[in-house]
Amino acid sequence: MKYWLLLFFALVATHAAADDLSDFSNDLATDVGPLLVLFGESMTRQYLSESTSFLDYLIFAMAPIGILTAITSVIRVCGHSTLRAFIGRSQEGDGVVEAELCTSTSRDVCELFNKGGITRVLGRPQILELIHIKNPGREDELHLFRHLLERTKYSMTEEWIKDERYIPVIGYVSDHSSSKHTQFAPMPNLSLNVGIKRRPRWVFVAIALLGFILQGGVLTLAGVGVWMLGWNLSDSGSSASKNYAPIMFITGTIVMCGGMFSCAALIGQTTREVRYSREPGTPRSRLLWLQPGPQVIGDQSFDAFAHFENIEDEPLPVWTSSRKDFNERFELYTFFAVTAVLLGYISQFIGLRGMKAWVSLAQLGITIIMSIFRGLLRVQRLGRDANKLGKMPDMIAGHELDWIAFELALGNSIGDTSFCFTGNYNKLDPPYSVSIPESAATSLYENQIDFEKVLQIRKRLSYLTGHDPTRANNKEVQQWERSQIKAREPAQRLAAAICKVAEKLIRKKTIKGKITIQVEIRASAGNGDKHEEKMIDVVLTPPSGSQTKWYVDSSRLEAILGLSMWSLVSAKDLHDVDQTGNTISLFENVQWRRLVYYTLVDEQHFADPSTYAEPWSDVSIWFGPDAGRLYHDRIRIETNSINVPTRFLMNPRIPFWYQICGWNTVYDSLQSKLVLDPANSYTDATTLMVALAPTEDSRLQICAQDLFLAIISPLLDILVTGETEILESDGHVLLQNSTVTAVSDILVESNLATRFEALSCAVSLLSARIQPDQDTFLSDLTETANTYRRSAEWERGETLMRWACSKLLKPGYKVAVELFYQYGQGILEEELINYDAILSSTDSLNRFLRVLQATGEFYRWSCAQRSNKGRLEFGLEGIEWMLTTFDELSTRSPEVREILNNYEHVANLMKSSDSSDWLPQNLPESVGTANQHPLVEAIRDDDRKMTLWHLCFTATGDFDRHQLHPALPLAARNGWSEVVNAILEMNGDLDCKDVDGRTAISYCAEHGHLSLLQHFVSLGASINSEDNDGRTPILYAVK
Repeated sequence: MKYWLLLFFALVATHAAADDLSDFSNDLATDVGPLLVLFGESMTRQYLSESTSFLDYLIFAMAPIGILTAITSVIRVCGHSTLRAFIGRSQEGDGVVEAELCTSTSRDVCELFNKGGITRVLGRPQILELIHIKNPGREDELHLFRHLLERTKYSMTEEWIKDERYIPVIGYVSDHSSSKHTQFAPMPNLSLNVGIKRRPRWVFVAIALLGFILQGGVLTLAGVGVWMLGWNLSDSGSSASKNYAPIMFITGTIVMCGGMFSCAALIGQTTREVRYSREPGTPRSRLLWLQPGPQVIGDQSFDAFAHFENIEDEPLPVWTSSRKDFNERFELYTFFAVTAVLLGYISQFIGLRGMKAWVSLAQLGITIIMSIFRGLLRVQRLGRDANKLGKMPDMIAGHELDWIAFELALGNSIGDTSFCFTGNYNKLDPPYSVSIPESAATSLYENQIDFEKVLQIRKRLSYLTGHDPTRANNKEVQQWERSQIKAREPAQRLAAAICKVAEKLIRKKTIKGKITIQVEIRASAGNGDKHEEKMIDVVLTPPSGSQTKWYVDSSRLEAILGLSMWSLVSAKDLHDVDQTGNTISLFENVQWRRLVYYTLVDEQHFADPSTYAEPWSDVSIWFGPDAGRLYHDRIRIETNSINVPTRFLMNPRIPFWYQICGWNTVYDSLQSKLVLDPANSYTDATTLMVALAPTEDSRLQICAQDLFLAIISPLLDILVTGETEILESDGHVLLQNSTVTAVSDILVESNLATRFEALSCAVSLLSARIQPDQDTFLSDLTETANTYRRSAEWERGETLMRWACSKLLKPGYKVAVELFYQYGQGILEEELINYDAILSSTDSLNRFLRVLQATGEFYRWSCAQRSNKGRLEFGLEGIEWMLTTFDELSTRSPEVREILNNYEHVANLMKSSDSSDWLPQNLPESVGTANQHPLVEAIRDDDRKMTLWHLCFTATGDFDRHQLHPALPLAARNGWSEVVNAILEMNGDLDCKDVDGRTAISYCAEHGHLSLLQHFVSLGASINSEDNDGRTPILYAVK
């Protein structure tokens, strides 16, 4: 009972103090409420920047908030410089204002996706707004959406129909613009089309109607309250005191709302919106937006972003483009709009002060209600999960076009698909201008990959992003920075390199038209280890007509290169997670080695350490001083599993693990062993002994180099191949060829490789064709050493000869040492001298004997310059090296012992002879021709040691003397090639005769010295010279 009494007294007290409470309410509501509507800057600015229709303006004007923001905003957008100076914005640029308050995009203002939202920024970033049109039975179409809509035929007959311009009350009317093409904003309007999920039109009508009713209701409440309920605060009772407050409130509110409507309309009408509506029914196209990353605009960084229209559940009904369209008359309208808002607000405020709190509270209430509804209109926005690339911002950077090509063609990309060129190719058959039909894809599963569709989409994306700089001003393309597309610059450099090779090296007479090169692509669409292979075309066009240079489509190369690179980067084997939880790739951690040369071997080859041997065609001699950078290894290849870099079978986190590139060199030899064929009984794994070159180039450059080799390899038959030369360089043997040099120079000049990597590519491409065989190589090497000797470059010649001897004696040294470190196989150094391999092969032994003989001659020539102490010591030391190095072999080979004994004898005589003036060959001619020269006597007596000794004391021109004429024929009779060569070098006569009238070629024919016979014939010796008995060399050969 006591609680009820307490409540009763409280009510009575409240009623008694009603007048005092009304004073408090008026102070609170009439002062604070109107002041609150002055503010609300953020929500007001957001609403204004997203308003495009008169319904938006009307909703904004009903029970408005942010009056100060509306005033300053309209002055900033449309006001005269005087008004802008009044609010402290006289120096503000249009771009800043447009970015903050308008819906449009322009030359300097754009919208970018930014981690779950859309940010308006100043700048010129790259972002694509594309439409993908699927055409059953035809190629898919991919266009910049704005450019497609500008094509009048499409916009009138296809899926998207242009809406007419909207005017309040009247509705949509035709736009009689004099412009030939629709004027779209230069950059996509993301907020209008993607960022905000627009409500149906009836929602806007309902909220506008609600706002109008609420605002009208408050105005009615003010009139009824004062004139009928007596809510005015004046007690005078006069009509003037009773009418001023509601009249000022009603008038001020109407004027203020009209002014706010005008402010919003002026801001909104500075932009012009072009709208296209999609026809009802199943969508036949899909819109998509692609933003490369990272892009730095001002002080903000924007990651990659991709968003696809959900045509199944939420197709976009209306597409809008908003551009700036300022009218100078708006400056005057702005003055009236601002004046209306200010006068209306002041009048409303005075009116509220003359009435009781209920009107002020009601106005405050509807202001809150309308603010809520304005927010609800655009509460549904782009979600944080809308970015398809949100979990891999670093991994996708530079590969956005490759990713979206896979998405559009195959429906998946990250880690599930692969698309790599293997290095295999089809050989060209004459005539080279005829295109070879594309081979069908070999598939291991039913769902085949449309190779050309993937390439066509990627190539189209390349075109749309400005691959061709000559089309930079074309509306059909959007020029992207080269740095935004990792494959672009390497592809363009690759195309230039291919054209340079064609221009410099292709034999012009063999080309009559375009050359179609086919390289193999291996692809997988996420079916585990299942894959498909297909040959794709790369067309090389020769100069013709106005085209003065060779041409290859670099956009197609970009497509192949980009798709391959993305397949490698996104391989699941290389996925990892960074500290922020994003997916990254370990691709950059993979170590690569280029396959420069290989040899097929059997597994039992490794069972016996004595059989370790690298092929004579040792490619290290192409690298000279850099030869030490090469690695040797053995690899096993299973049938049908060339280890192209489409999968990473080991952990890249292991420091010594590496991937091999450059497989194009092995396909020809392994074709029959690695292709599954019912007729092929070969099922065992193949083992290769390989020479590998480490590469420090970027991973993209490595892929570009592989594609270069795959494209050039089919052209080898029509390339000009120069002569291969043997040189000495910094103490190393070096092979040089003009074609190898040209190819490596082109790669370096095109910035596709460093000098070492370029040489690695050129050697892997050409060495099998231009590297001389073993006999030719040794012959050329010996001749080069003699050339160095004649030009007094003795040390350079010595390097060549000693290398040749060691190479023949220890063919497996380098390989064996490397295998010891790699596989832990114990191999002793003495086991590396492969005596058995030399002695068991007649060819190997004969080669070694020729090289050893030539080395001995090299040092004998040095000893012959006995007047020069340095030369004499050089020759003696060289002969001593021969005796020491090959002593053990000489105990097992009498031929080797004989050669070493010959030059040991020469060295001993040189050491013991203080003077050689007494020698007969140094005596004057007056001694007479009856006396036989000691050199001739030694040759006649078959004394090889003394012959070599006496040769040291002859000089150029001595063999013109009659006494020495028999020397050459007799040396040829004995088959002493070193003596023959020495006499010929000292200008001995090819056709000189001995006492029997026989020439050197006569003795060669009789005794079967075929190599010497060929040598004399090649030098021009007469085959018809008769001896004293009238017999010719031909007669001796028949006999």
